[in-house]
Amino acid sequence: MKAAARIVPAFRQALLRQPVSRAALAGPSQVRGLATEAAEPAPEASASVAVPEIPANLTFLDMAPATKKQSAAALRELGFPLHTISRATRYDDIEHPLSSLASDHPTHALPSGEKILLPRDVFNKPLRKDILHRNVTWFLANMREGNQHTKKRSTIAYSGRKIRPQKGSGRARLGDRGAGTLRGGAPIFPLTPRDWSQKLPRKVQELGLRTALSAKLREGFMRIVPDLNEGMWPGTNAAIRALGDGLVNGEWVHRFGPRPDLSILFVHAPTKDKKDVAEFWRTVRNHPGIDMMSTDEVLVYDILKYRWVVLEVDAVDAIAGNPFAGIEYDPALAAQVEEMFASQVQL
Repeated sequence: MKAAARIVPAFRQALLRQPVSRAALAGPSQVRGLATEAAEPAPEASASVAVPEIPANLTFLDMAPATKKQSAAALRELGFPLHTISRATRYDDIEHPLSSLASDHPTHALPSGEKILLPRDVFNKPLRKDILHRNVTWFLANMREGNQHTKKRSTIAYSGRKIRPQKGSGRARLGDRGAGTLRGGAPIFPLTPRDWSQKLPRKVQELGLRTALSAKLREGFMRIVPDLNEGMWPGTNAAIRALGDGLVNGEWVHRFGPRPDLSILFVHAPTKDKKDVAEFWRTVRNHPGIDMMSTDEVLVYDILKYRWVVLEVDAVDAIAGNPFAGIEYDPALAAQVEEMFASQVQL
């Protein structure tokens, strides 16, 4: 036992890890203030290591770090702008290509290259988060009903008799059974109906609508079509297949997003035929992520709620304030209007 007791410390000293400053390292020392002689590398380090060959059926993707533009494109999730604003045309109207709901690529521009001029004072406003926040809170506050109501001490089903005399019992003073300090009594601060509505200036509402439309256009989530009924979908299934991602001739086509997750707001002019509005709404109303509104009904909350905004050409004119939006061009009427303006100029 004594011999074993002497051997154990010897093994323990051999197994202890040597300090770094005492261990011999290959090459010059990296410790500041200490100098060690360069030692030859171990023979195992200089031996060539056999690298197995890469199989022919194995390929590696480029794992380079993504740039900021690529990260932004990934965050946009298939939203891409169709218009370009150059420094030379920053004070002119915006030329935006038209799209078609009847096409296999409704989010792309028409092959014919048709464009529409978007007023800069409506569709090129800077982002004002404070204006958008005021519009959203105004809408949500006006949506609150404020009809919550609880009973008070005067309406609770207890009598007003005093429970015990004020003095003489040696206990705390108490009033009637409906006191809020007793179990089953009336609430001390009962809930009463309240009007949560707010007021918002009309100019702030208009600025918020223009700011929201400009943000959608800038992020690439706005499309303009000649007519919402050009797709002529017979039912909801056909409409969802035409609007959602899917296969076309064996190729996967990206449209407005996956079919279960569609989020689209269709906006039409107030002068649109009611039959056309009812027909289009019949085909898309069963999808919870699709809605349809007129330009006189749409608000900032509606534009921000949905991911995509699809406008009709007449809706653009109505938003821009064109009084002749939705009216077909009549050459005879146009000639009469020109003569009227010419006579006023002569006077």
